[in-house]
Amino acid sequence: MNMNEHFDENGSKTPENLEDRKYEEWKAATEKEDQLVKEVNDVFANTPDRAEAERIVMSKYEPLLDAAFKESMRALTEWLEAIRTAHESEG
Repeated sequence: MNMNEHFDENGSKTPENLEDRKYEEWKAATEKEDQLVKEVNDVFANTPDRAEAERIVMSKYEPLLDAAFKESMRALTEWLEAIRTAHESEG
């Protein structure tokens, strides 16, 4: 095994360079957002009473969505900063 290889908590190989790692973190965060949005859509699709669906979304999904969107924004900011830093050091 190469000593420079990186692995995530599941034992999968992760990218070696910072920009790629930060991109993967952002991609994972946006996938979490997508999953939550799908679940919210399912709540509305499967709950005939709109007011009840809204109550479910606000009580269960609002805090999860808030956290997911904040995480995605943090990961995006870190990825863009890694790219910016890499380009500044190149030239």
